[in-house]
Amino acid sequence: MKNLRNALLLKQLYQLKELGYKYTSVTPYKEKEQDFTLPNTLESLKKQAMECHLCELSKSRHKVVFGEGNPHADILFIGEAPGAMEDSSGNPFVGVQETFLLR
Repeated sequence: MKNLRNALLLKQLYQLKELGYKYTSVTPYKEKEQDFTLPNTLESLKKQAMECHLCELSKSRHKVVFGEGNPHADILFIGEAPGAMEDSSGNPFVGVQETFLLR
């Protein structure tokens, strides 16, 4: 991103030079600051997951497998990384054959 920003700034400076500017007060291209604060709702956590591109999984995934179900449930199942079926549907535990019994 830094190289892209520098290229855009340089392009803008060359354009201004061709127009005869020697100095300018034009605000150069400024990259949008990312918000790295921890989310405090499921909706904001899902939004952050959908926009995240920091891990290796984000480079090969088709959909973000966030989760589903009652957000106020007393129990939570956490699985391993999504497989091909989960990635194509966007839903967790697709194709799981086992039945879980809770007492």
